[in-house]
This record gives sequence, structure tokens and C-alpha cells, in this order.
Amino acid sequence: MPLIRSSRATGVSLAALFLLSATGAAQSPAASAPAGSPAASACPSPGAEASMPAGSLAPATTGPAASLPAASIPAASITPASMAPASAAPAASDGAVASGAPSSADPCAGAAALVLLNETTADEPIAFTENTMEAPAATLVRAEYLNDSPVPHNIVFFEGSDATAPVLGRTEVETGPDNLQVTEFTTPTEPGSYFFFCEVHPTLMTGTLEVTAG
Repeated sequence: MPLIRSSRATGVSLAALFLLSATGAAQSPAASAPAGSPAASACPSPGAEASMPAGSLAPATTGPAASLPAASIPAASITPASMAPASAAPAASDGAVASGAPSSADPCAGAAALVLLNETTADEPIAFTENTMEAPAATLVRAEYLNDSPVPHNIVFFEGSDATAPVLGRTEVETGPDNLQVTEFTTPTEPGSYFFFCEVHPTLMTGTLEVTAG
């Protein structure tokens, strides 16, 4: 019958159209989008992470130590010992012993020297005015000898009865007039008679230092 064949032909045509429609959907533009499109970048291919810069994957824990709070590191713990201020030396007191002054261990420290005077005058140019001098035992003395003559002289004190004994004190030989010579020494601890003379005139200018008990 003509009508039945037409219906079958129509059904076949509709089925063919449906199949063609499904095939076209599979070949839509989204499937063939270029690699640089948003769809492609949203799903990176395997190994894409390895191609990324190393710095973009650095863990937060590798940040600089300076990010720690300053209060957690006491300032004193990082100050080098060599930079610590040196302790100030104590100031010397008014009574401090100056450099070169006798120490307190010296029994004569701070004691005023006893002055012994002797001289040679222009009227008697080869003689001491004092042939005998006196001082206590174990005493610091200052012997002052004035050569007021035009003749060279000096004075030497010995720790004994003659010039063979050790020297206690000695001045340099000098010529006057008005020539003052000075020597200081401590008298012997033993009382007695001790010799002195002029080295230039050892037989003409002699004397005795009498040391008495203190």
C-alpha cells in the first residue's frame, strides 16, 4: 500500500538525521580547542609541575630567620664579648702614691730627711768646717756640702771606720765657689763612728759621722 511505504521511508530518514546529529555533536569546537585556551590550561599535562620555577613551590618554612619576633632573641645573647665596654679603672685617690715615689714597704717612706751641713770656705780651701757630724741610727739623712772655694772637692761617707768600707753616700767632685753638693742615705743601724773624707784630699780633709742610738 502506498501510504505504508511512505511511512517507513520517513522513519528511515528520521533515524539517519538523528545519527548525523549525534556525530556532529562529538566533533564540536570544544574538543578541538587550541592548547592555549582556558580549557587546556585548567588541566595541565603530566609533568607540568616539574617545569614550573622552583621558587614557586618553596615551602613557607624556608623563609628568612628575620621573620622571627625580635623579642625571642635577647639582645645580650648576641653581643660579642669583645664589644662589651671595659670596666672603668678606679680613679686614684688623693692620697695615692705617685709613680716613682717610695713604697710603703720602705721604712723611710714619707719621712723627712735629717739635714747634715758641711762646707769648705775660701779662707780655708783645703778643710771641712765640720770634722765631726752626728745623726741617729737607721735615719734618712741629707748631707749638704757647700764648696765655696776655687779648689775641687767632694764628700764621701763610709759604712765603717775607714775608706775600705762600703760607701753610704757620695757627691761628685766639683769646683766652687758657691757649689752645693747633695747626697742622701740611711745611717747604719749600729751606733758608732763612721768615716768620711774628700776623695781629692783623702789625708787632709777627713771627718767622723757619729751615729747615736735612736
